Amino acid sequence: MDLGNGEIRDIASGLQGSHTLEMMQDAMVVVITNLKPRNLGGWKSAGMVLCAQTADGASVEFLSPPEGS
Repeated sequence: MDLGNGEIRDIASGLQGSHTLEMMQDAMVVVITNLKPRNLGGWKSAGMVLCAQTADGASVEFLSPPEGS
């Protein structure tokens, strides 16, 4: 993931059950990057993708930054 300042981080999301790789590639999302890197599913993850889930749990959506960010 390119953070827009030239820094690139690998971030594991755990969203494979609700999002395809194509849905995630080049998506504008909000991430938290001040976390200690952790191993998730065999990947070293250096951040967290922020998402929201509907009340009934049927859908998970990315939190999108404002237009022009």
